[in-house]
Amino acid sequence: MESYPKRDPLYIVIPLTILYSIIFVTGIVGNVSTCVVIARNRHMHTATNYYLFSLAVSDLLLLITGLPQEMYLNWSR
Repeated sequence: MESYPKRDPLYIVIPLTILYSIIFVTGIVGNVSTCVVIARNRHMHTATNYYLFSLAVSDLLLLITGLPQEMYLNWSR
């Protein structure tokens, strides 16, 4: 019989979920804003800003793929 780890108590899971949700929303808004500003302004098409653009896209992908899974794991144990 396998023994799965017990879920953390609710007084830990709920604040963690709220914190993860805040990080998720601010991360999405901030990174999308960065991408839109750099893409729309011609004078911002520099090597440094292209690098920042790629970092924002990378962070978006990590947020979208990683954070919801982490929240799911916190609740499903």
